[in-house]
Amino acid sequence: MKTLEESVVTAMDGSESELFPFLPYILQDLWEIGASPKVIIELIRKHTNNYSNLKILDLGCGKGAVLIKLAKEFNCTCSGIDAIKEFISDANKKAKEFGVDHLCRFEVIKGGNE
Repeated sequence: MKTLEESVVTAMDGSESELFPFLPYILQDLWEIGASPKVIIELIRKHTNNYSNLKILDLGCGKGAVLIKLAKEFNCTCSGIDAIKEFISDANKKAKEFGVDHLCRFEVIKGGNE
C-alpha cells in the first residue's frame, strides 16, 4: 500500500515520494491546482438548481480554488481536506479574501507534512 506522501506525489504526476516536502515551494505561484473551477461550476449548473443546499467535499483540495469559487458562486457549504499543510493555510487565506470563510472549512489530513 502506498504511503500518503507517495499517493500525493503520484496524483501530481510525480514518481519520487522524496518530492513531497518540496511541493509547497514548487507550486507556490499556483492557486488552481488540478480540476478547473469553471468546469465544475458548469457541471453543477447542468445537474442541479438547488445551490444553497449543496454540501461539497473535496478530498485533495489543494489550495481550495475549486471550493472557494463554488462557495462564492453558489453560496454553498464546502469542506476541503489535503495532506499539505501549506496548501490548507493558503486555502484559508483565500477563503477569507473571497469573503467565503464562513462557508468553507479546510483541514490537513493526518500523515501529511504537519
